[in-house]
Amino acid sequence: MVILGWDDDYSRHLFKTEPESDGAFICMNSWGTEFGDYGVFYVSYCDTKIGKSAVAYSVIEGTDNYDHIYQNDEKGWIGRMGYDSETAFLANVYRAEGDENLRAVSFYATDKDTEYAVYVCRDYESSGDLATRRELCARGGFENMGYYTVELDSPVSLDRGEKFAVIVEINTPGSKHPVAIEMNAEDGRSGSVVLEGHESYISADGRFWNNTQEEAAGNVCLKAFTSDR
Repeated sequence: MVILGWDDDYSRHLFKTEPESDGAFICMNSWGTEFGDYGVFYVSYCDTKIGKSAVAYSVIEGTDNYDHIYQNDEKGWIGRMGYDSETAFLANVYRAEGDENLRAVSFYATDKDTEYAVYVCRDYESSGDLATRRELCARGGFENMGYYTVELDSPVSLDRGEKFAVIVEINTPGSKHPVAIEMNAEDGRSGSVVLEGHESYISADGRFWNNTQEEAAGNVCLKAFTSDR
């Protein structure tokens, strides 16, 4: 369900079960225009569930900012992985579809005050390259938890057919499992997660890496964005 807005003056008398006070959130879901007022409906401020587990989108970029997106996690953040530590490394391996410039990556900060470092490994051959051949491309931090897109300090040139890895070192204070992963939640939320053909890794120290498809039947939530050269 999406909260589109709010109306402080929406009368409590308009609800079938009258709440204690006026005011309502303006909402929409997937039930179509036949439901509510052409798909729009109101939920009282007094409702005990509304917004209890919610995500706010404060910045939405245009759909023409990059030419290609590489991702393993089409369903997004479902679970977490880590090593009982605030720090962990995550990586995804992709193959360039054309002559492109890698310009940005995106991933989740699973809690506030998260710090990160983004690396790229070109001409990837094996998981050992994640430790020995990565190059730092961006560094920074996020005040709040959420999903973020990080532009690289400089574009990284990729050749058609080249395998490359995007790697993130992440530190989330107080967390024991700071890495967001896509996995089968077995509660109807995730559906079928595709593992075949994907290559994702996590590491405690950036030296020794575990394949998440094999270890946890999941994909690391780490996307790459490119533009044609």
